[in-house]
Amino acid sequence: MQTQTAGKGPGIFIILLAAILLIVSITVTGLSAYALNSANASDAPVASEPIPIHALQVGVERARTEVFRKQAEISAQAEMERLKQLALAEEARRKEEQLRQEEEERKQQQALAAKYKAMTLEERLKDYLGSNVNKVGIAYYDLTTGKTLSINGNKTFIAASTVKVPLVMKVYDLVAGGQLQETQKIAYDKEKHFEAGSGILLNQDLSQPLPLNLLAEYAIRYSDNIATNMLITQLGYNTFKQAVDEKAGIVTNHSGNYMTANGAMNILKNLYTESKSNSNYAKIIGWMKQTVFHDKLDRYLNHAMVAHKIGFYRAAVSDIGIIYTDKPYILAVYTNGVADPNTLIADISKIIYDRQVGNE
Repeated sequence: MQTQTAGKGPGIFIILLAAILLIVSITVTGLSAYALNSANASDAPVASEPIPIHALQVGVERARTEVFRKQAEISAQAEMERLKQLALAEEARRKEEQLRQEEEERKQQQALAAKYKAMTLEERLKDYLGSNVNKVGIAYYDLTTGKTLSINGNKTFIAASTVKVPLVMKVYDLVAGGQLQETQKIAYDKEKHFEAGSGILLNQDLSQPLPLNLLAEYAIRYSDNIATNMLITQLGYNTFKQAVDEKAGIVTNHSGNYMTANGAMNILKNLYTESKSNSNYAKIIGWMKQTVFHDKLDRYLNHAMVAHKIGFYRAAVSDIGIIYTDKPYILAVYTNGVADPNTLIADISKIIYDRQVGNE
């Protein structure tokens, strides 16, 4: 109703202006005729000057211009109002579409949640892995219930830096046995110990010997390759490889650096169990919690609850750890040749964590 009333107002105004113009035009015409008649009349004197016809014509032109200006103003206002209504309608349409999409996504999420809840943990993981299932090794162990899960658990993968955990465990076994001292110094030999890649010793002055306990910490926290090589030299290669087999409970190929997910799980079970009475093992777990790497097992978790050791060498990427929830558990994940392995490991970790704490 308001729009209709507003529409009548400008129209009446235009009609009035047109009427005024008509009256003025008629008046001007009459006055012009009067002026001509007066010129032909007798020469008798008149009481006043003739009416200024030019001034009246100017007034008519101004009135006409005002009519045109007002028409243009009204047209512009009407166009602005039309565009405003179109914009409001488009905004309403967009909001409606957004709500529809959000509702659709909510329904899809509910359907997926119901689907996943009906699956066993193994089914859930295999559903996630899809075509990558044969490129991944997973071992899970619930430290409270003893429940285990293994997907390609006995398949051999490149261990990369995950092997540094049993290495440092063996170092502290020898410390406990008196064969090594935590504070004893080890000299750096570039030909034997240099290795590019991860670590912080690459950029440090190594002209002075370094204490064994510092090398052990660097091997775990920073995954330092130079520190690792210095420790292996101190132990001897055969002692190191035998220790790996002993801690993992498997026999590995000593010609290279290999591990299985189940073997890594056994290493961490040993570390967790013995840490309750072995302060050196507890120290190793502490360093694993203080690692500088957070893009795999603990990407989506509270970093403080995850004691883990990452590994990567070319296409082989891995992470093994102890996750300290109310019901702590062990998770070892090895991959080879998958796209974006860091995210894959992080997603696997999140799926298992959600099941462990009851989020899924």
